Amino acid sequence: MVGFLAFIMMMVTLITDVVTGVMGKEMPIHQFIFDGFMIIVLGAFGIASIDKWINKTKNNEQEGTEG
Repeated sequence: MVGFLAFIMMMVTLITDVVTGVMGKEMPIHQFIFDGFMIIVLGAFGIASIDKWINKTKNNEQEGTEG
């Protein structure tokens, strides 16, 4: 849940930055805030994908030993 919220915040920031850039205004984005959101998103999605991969590997091993 936190990963998705951080991802949404990153997308809102990106869209706002693009819109203000087109309008000719500068929107300062603090690098440490963006990096924080990025680490949260990568951590959340990375953990979820690794967990999915590990469970898939375990299921394949169990099917191989049963048959």
